[in-house]
Amino acid sequence: MPSAWRRFFIPGFLALVEIGCGAGGGPARYQSYAFAVMSQSNPNDYSRQWFLSSLKIDETTGALTLAGTWPLASSGVVRSLAADPGGRFLCVARSGDPGDISAFAIDGASGELTEVAGSPFVAGESPQSIGFDAAGQFVYVLDNATIVALSLDPQTGSLEEIPGSPFAVGYSTAMAIKPAGGHIYVAGNVPDGERLRPCISAFTINPVTGALAEMTGSPFAVRIAPSSFGRGELTCLAADPAGRFLLGLAYATWNMSSFFIGPQTGALTEAALSPFNLRTYPKEIAVGPFGKWVFVVTDSEVCVFEIDAATGTLREAAGSPYRGGSPGPIAVDPSGKFVYVGRWELAEGSSRNTIVPFSCNAVTGALTELADLSLVTDHEVAALTIIRIAQDRR
Repeated sequence: MPSAWRRFFIPGFLALVEIGCGAGGGPARYQSYAFAVMSQSNPNDYSRQWFLSSLKIDETTGALTLAGTWPLASSGVVRSLAADPGGRFLCVARSGDPGDISAFAIDGASGELTEVAGSPFVAGESPQSIGFDAAGQFVYVLDNATIVALSLDPQTGSLEEIPGSPFAVGYSTAMAIKPAGGHIYVAGNVPDGERLRPCISAFTINPVTGALAEMTGSPFAVRIAPSSFGRGELTCLAADPAGRFLLGLAYATWNMSSFFIGPQTGALTEAALSPFNLRTYPKEIAVGPFGKWVFVVTDSEVCVFEIDAATGTLREAAGSPYRGGSPGPIAVDPSGKFVYVGRWELAEGSSRNTIVPFSCNAVTGALTELADLSLVTDHEVAALTIIRIAQDRR
């Protein structure tokens, strides 16, 4: 089908990413890819057509080259996508009647995607978020008040719901899976007298069966920032790659919460000064690969925070926030040197959608919007992820 992407040259934009190096100091045999879910409104019936694009990252120049675009279902809403830790499979969650997961095998050499036999797979009714366990054996889908758990066939990529699924998790608004360990965290709220109290429920993943069991002490209370509006429930969660911290955004109360993750138990302890105030409504959060910098997208800006490893305190970096257009999905490349943001903006009297690259200073966290090259799409960027695949894995 015709590409939804085109390369657009204009001062002020440059799409770059850097591939990581091997432990011996020379270039590692890796290839990075960006995967983007896009949508386009249909003016005839008010529905949306959804697309999935694979973008290969040039190791030398950082340029993004379209590897292919694949249509997704034209009904429902595509909310989330995730790749398994080994970079073999990509899963896209769609809410509908019923909800489902489209699964694709990733060609590590070309970035081409091949839809798995039997895809899409039924998964609940309204999937909100999707993720893999650390070993890439199981897929978890947050679906209203439950988590649907599926096993992944490592050869074919086929998905099958495991015994005991779906697992009840109560009212839920967001999910995060600890990258370095077997724990899942779900944001929501619980009754507290006549009010609802924000909380995070935590579950341990059985490494053999994939079953979930709520851990001791769960649900964990979330402090509410003084506010005249909103209930304070967290609407977005992210864990740092090392599994030391869990971060949460509260959309209605304009703040961000920080929690220590117990190294053995996975239990949560909120940082002493949490929550931290933001200037406006927060929408998306991403944590850099080294767990030092936290990137937050609000309705009008991109903010950068440094997380104190000892106290969990979040301090906004010098130069933050960064404004321009209406930012959306955010992803950090595996080297931590570049941050990508999906953005809608007005240019020369018309609107356009882009993925905007920023370089990130490893010492100060400062972002610099790069120049000369931007990727522009005719469609809205709805979700974004970046992965790195070992080229000698087979």
